[in-house]
Amino acid sequence: MAGKFTFLKEEFLIEREWGGIDLGASMRHLRAGIGAGGSTVSEAAFAALGATSVVLTPVIVEQCEAIRVEFATDDGIWSAPLDLAAQHVTYLNKSTGEAEEPLHVRPEAGELAAGSFALERMGIPAMETPRGNVTLDTVLVLVYLQQHHAGRSTFGSVSAADMNLTLEVCFGVLNEEAARLKAQVHAARSRATRDATALRKANEQRQQYGLPTSFDLDMEQERYSRAADQHAADLLRLAQEIEHHQGVLTGRDAEAARGLQAVSSAATAADQAHQMLAALYGRRGLARQRLEAAEAATRPRKHCPECEQP
Repeated sequence: MAGKFTFLKEEFLIEREWGGIDLGASMRHLRAGIGAGGSTVSEAAFAALGATSVVLTPVIVEQCEAIRVEFATDDGIWSAPLDLAAQHVTYLNKSTGEAEEPLHVRPEAGELAAGSFALERMGIPAMETPRGNVTLDTVLVLVYLQQHHAGRSTFGSVSAADMNLTLEVCFGVLNEEAARLKAQVHAARSRATRDATALRKANEQRQQYGLPTSFDLDMEQERYSRAADQHAADLLRLAQEIEHHQGVLTGRDAEAARGLQAVSSAATAADQAHQMLAALYGRRGLARQRLEAAEAATRPRKHCPECEQP
């Protein structure tokens, strides 16, 4: 089912000044008789959204530089100015302040079209199937225009098959799941192409300002990741070496403790030996005295022991 979609204002840029009218209701309820400009207002409004079948009146093409419409959807209030010379629309969400990249009315290389973006805001998927196509033009003709504003002279490329498929999609009676899936794939491919284009333009701008691109940042991140992995490996290796050296040091400490115990035992034994040697030295001195006395007793006497005379 189609979502909320209400036109709020339509303006024209003439000689660098915007001017226009407020629209109090959706365009399908716009009441105007023949010659009152209702079809002109409708055509200009839908051209600003990216409709490809609209044929603008010569007075608008000749005098206006741009057409801008404001509309409300389920996701906010939008402003859509169409540059008539460049044929691209720049959508701005006035509720959030976010602006989209300029979308061409007839894009190339599979980029998202301005009309497809408007259909997404309406909650209707753009489709291309063998049975027909769902485009902004078919949705406008069936849902948002009065019958006398939907003549083939205005929307010449809208066929009966496209209208039938659009009717099924808008009112939820489409039974071809394959068509839905194909439309989703096409929308996803368009979004991917748009994102890739935006990324390429962002990289070009960053290069112009001398800033690193996302590829440069990815390479730098990869380099830092490799360096971090190398540092982690070095830390692990150092931890293993420290653990090994701690084991060796523990063994050396045990050997030093055993050495200290041996030294203490040797010192005790040395003290005991010194004590034994001291006693031995005393007995040896006494023995020498006895030896000297014995030697003196055995020698022949030459002097009187009492008077020391010969």
